[in-house]
Amino acid sequence: MFAWLFSNRADTENGDVEERSSTTVESYADTVGERASGDHAPRPIGDASGSLTKYSEETGLFSTVLEVAYVHITPTVDPLKSFANTFSVYDEHGHVQVTQNLDHGMQIQFNKKDHSMVWILPMGDELDDELVTLGFTFDDPITEDSFKLLIATKLYESSRQESFVKTVKAQDQDWVLGSHAQVDEDAEVEDPMEVVSESEEENDESSHPRTPSRVSKDSSNAKNSHLAIGMGLDRSYVVRGPHIGVFKHGRDGMNHLATFDQVKGSDGTVFSPTKIMLHDRDRKMLMLRPDRLNSVVELDLETQQVVQEYQAEDETTIRDLGPHSRYSQMTGTELITGLNKNSVFAMDPRLNSQNKKVKGFSYAANPHLSCVAATGNAQYAFGSDKGEIRMFSDVGKRAKTLLPGLGHAITAIDTSEDGKWVLATTDRYIMLISAETSDGRTGFDVSLGKSKPVPIKLQLKPQDMVKYRIREVCFRKANFDMGEGKKEQWIVSATGNLLITWNMKNVLRGRINDYTVKVYDEAVVADQFRYGHSDIVVALPDDVKRAHFHPKKSNA
Repeated sequence: MFAWLFSNRADTENGDVEERSSTTVESYADTVGERASGDHAPRPIGDASGSLTKYSEETGLFSTVLEVAYVHITPTVDPLKSFANTFSVYDEHGHVQVTQNLDHGMQIQFNKKDHSMVWILPMGDELDDELVTLGFTFDDPITEDSFKLLIATKLYESSRQESFVKTVKAQDQDWVLGSHAQVDEDAEVEDPMEVVSESEEENDESSHPRTPSRVSKDSSNAKNSHLAIGMGLDRSYVVRGPHIGVFKHGRDGMNHLATFDQVKGSDGTVFSPTKIMLHDRDRKMLMLRPDRLNSVVELDLETQQVVQEYQAEDETTIRDLGPHSRYSQMTGTELITGLNKNSVFAMDPRLNSQNKKVKGFSYAANPHLSCVAATGNAQYAFGSDKGEIRMFSDVGKRAKTLLPGLGHAITAIDTSEDGKWVLATTDRYIMLISAETSDGRTGFDVSLGKSKPVPIKLQLKPQDMVKYRIREVCFRKANFDMGEGKKEQWIVSATGNLLITWNMKNVLRGRINDYTVKVYDEAVVADQFRYGHSDIVVALPDDVKRAHFHPKKSNA
């Protein structure tokens, strides 16, 4: 990447170096046109005029860098890169001031009211190189709209590595392009909240001795990796290599009660679970193991013994597990849901056979399914590596609704209890998707078709990327808060050492940047709301903590 405007010198076309003050005054259009007329120079596929600004951490404001500026999107000439484009900023004389790859790493956000967009510019390729937040204000609203649509299209193609027009049906194109939500900073906001850990709380009980909240370390140097929250019992479980730590939610924090050492399969082989899920009134834990991709290990939590190990079908890989319904782990319901890359299925552990599949649906073409979540009515949302989301009324039938996604792989998915909202996580961003139709039904009941509302795209604002020195976002699974019969109010996720929470009401009003950030000393491994509570259990590599919501303290 090249950022000339932040230095005092620039390379000329013949390789010499000249001071900025000696730049020859010439026409932007003539200069750029001359450069694009070369045999190998690609022409811009989109451009716009406006002004360039830079964000200051000290003042919290944007200041003008170039009163007259032009932005270009140009195909990248590289035989090793498909669907790659370059984003450039020129000054009024046609000199390149900024150039970088057009991708989701820019964390582009649009602001319709200010006719602007904001993004991140890394000042080098090293992790400790400076990050800069830039803004561009458009001169013409019509050009602004077309340029923003072009950005959305090219971001999709960059992620999916396929043509937007060929991949996305005509009726779905507005859904994808509209997802680059315009930030509304003027909308009314809920009372501000902040998230604090138990160690930061000031109360009379803080002097009481605490039970350690760490799983005992072992010689393998294993770290905490997975988290499961009890709904019926006041317990949380954390995987650490082949061990499982048991925690109680104490009044002054997380208390470590016990450790299940050396988890073993039915064949006696020790393994480190790649997925855990509580089941049957929190009395059992279902686990996936890395060395047997087609089996589920059922652990009795009371006896700490493996009850059985089974398959869906003999050679059917199980990529992810889900409950029969959103809160079925609180009941005696035995049915569970599973998937692999091209099929979805239900299993019943009570069957007197090694194969527990009772029904399912398979695709002839591989949709690369990746994850599953269930609603309160036992309807299912499945994410995929292609970024698509399928919504099923039942796993034995064809999906009612197919959402195209925005190009990035769906790594995790959640649903609201009533099925009106789907929350899909990708590495770069989170999508909050309304699944409700105008007549009160959902995309689990009927196809959303052309009536599907555009998704709300949640991401870190560029200013916070600079503030917290984040070179690359990698979101952990986003979750709604939990409670049967309770309307979801919060969303939580994490990237790096940041725990991030969004208020649903603020998000639906367009205040997508009004989130709270809690900074930890270590990277967040997993996080999830406690059932029926507003506090969050947070697993760190070597610790387990609990975070609480509190009214934000006034600076006055």
